[in-house]
Amino acid sequence: MNKAQIIIIAIIAIIIIAGICFKLGIIVGKKSLEGKLSEAQEIIDAYALPVPEEIFSVDGEIKEIKDNIISLEVALFVALPLPNKEPEKEIIRVVVGEETKIVKTEIPEYPLEEFKQTEISLTDLRPGNWIYATSEENIKDKKEFTAQSIELTEQLIGEIAPLPEEGAPPLPE
Repeated sequence: MNKAQIIIIAIIAIIIIAGICFKLGIIVGKKSLEGKLSEAQEIIDAYALPVPEEIFSVDGEIKEIKDNIISLEVALFVALPLPNKEPEKEIIRVVVGEETKIVKTEIPEYPLEEFKQTEISLTDLRPGNWIYATSEENIKDKKEFTAQSIELTEQLIGEIAPLPEEGAPPLPE
């Protein structure tokens, strides 16, 4: 064999070995990725709350009130909301019937004080108010329902009462 033939055989061998190494790298990478995805799925499954079969209440912001129907913007219920992402929202129509009880809940300045509830009427509600509406029936997949009760309250998501050293009112005696 001459020198040229040896070089050609060496180049072909190098190409074949490189191809085999490349293919093995892809196989090992896929298995590693599948393992990491499996671990991530196990973590999600451990902490994610299942979507309930039945839902009897919603809360959200009043967008419009027309006659006895409140257009309420609510966040879609998902098993695992994504961090740092606003939840998707939809409008649900809440019908205020003759038997619907409407109250305003005043949240105390200090956590140990009692909540104060005052009965109000539909005319006291305004767009922009935050309400909590309950129903006697499962409203999971409904876009309209008749409310059993409506509670006007403040939106407190993520808010915490200040500690006494941070300016909270003194404890009641």
